[in-house]
Amino acid sequence: MLDSIFEAEEAENASKYEPHRFTLNPGMLTIGEDKNGKPIDKPTSLPTWRFVSEDRDTLSALAELYGGTPEEFTTTKKTGLHLISEAPTIEAVVHSPSDIDSNLILWGPHGPAHKCDGRVYTSRDEDEGQPCGCERFTPEELRARASSGKGGAPFTEYEFTLAGKGDDLGKGKFINGGKEPSNWKASATATKIRNAAKRAGEPILVEFLKEFYSFTTDTGQLREGYRAVLSAKGTYSSAVAENR
Repeated sequence: MLDSIFEAEEAENASKYEPHRFTLNPGMLTIGEDKNGKPIDKPTSLPTWRFVSEDRDTLSALAELYGGTPEEFTTTKKTGLHLISEAPTIEAVVHSPSDIDSNLILWGPHGPAHKCDGRVYTSRDEDEGQPCGCERFTPEELRARASSGKGGAPFTEYEFTLAGKGDDLGKGKFINGGKEPSNWKASATATKIRNAAKRAGEPILVEFLKEFYSFTTDTGQLREGYRAVLSAKGTYSSAVAENR
């Protein structure tokens, strides 16, 4: 038991810098070719969740919970270890509103050229906390600026632990973002979940679901795949009590 408020604060601050053990991914990159035969990374949609980790033991433990087999993957830029699970749904615990980060990011050649929360800069430099100027734009204008490369696109990041038997595997991370229309909706969802965590004042249960989609474009092309859908399911303590 923590003996003082100072120890409690110290423990909380330490947890913020605890490295994540794995990332949760809705899809993956596979190596393909462009029209000139040059190798490129092609996004591939998956019906189940994919875990990526540098630790094979962590992936083996995740495989026991969610199915699949740890194996190597290769893209044009890296080689690593991953697990394509058999689970279309993952339940996780978000412990604090600060575990959800939502920003507008415009990427430059050496990292973010612009990073803000829509009101102030959130980049860790001399501009942090200063007005970013994005408030003067309407949502439609922000989308147009992101599409044209003149403004930031939404990126959301969640830190969590797995609910139930996976809670001893350490912190996981989920990152979602880009110029696509679905990412603006994901950013709005992140705000809702963060607000739910604020209202709860304690850890909340969040469901990570893979949902099938299908639509026809204006040019008559069929688009199908699986997208990530996240939702808050109440406090974690209530979920545990219901399952007793």
